[in-house]
Amino acid sequence: MWTHRTLSSLAADGEARLIAGTTNAGVFVSEDGGDTWIAANFGLPTRRIRAVAVATDGDVYTAVGPTDLDAYATGHDTNAGVRGIFKGRFTRISR
Repeated sequence: MWTHRTLSSLAADGEARLIAGTTNAGVFVSEDGGDTWIAANFGLPTRRIRAVAVATDGDVYTAVGPTDLDAYATGHDTNAGVRGIFKGRFTRISR
């Protein structure tokens, strides 16, 4: 599952879900403690995930942006890619 993927962040919600953000493959969700993962990228404009967080109301926030965070922070970013924070909510995954 994690071949050629770099984990950028990991969050847990109040429904026992794990939500992982990766730097090159998007967001993945697990409902079984990390044994299996399902891609959850619907509605995201890019798969370059910087961070994921879960609010107390269950909303999931995903920050997306360039790979070179140092260049981005110093204003020397030459990547014209998508940046922003996106909000969503997961529903129960059916198997």
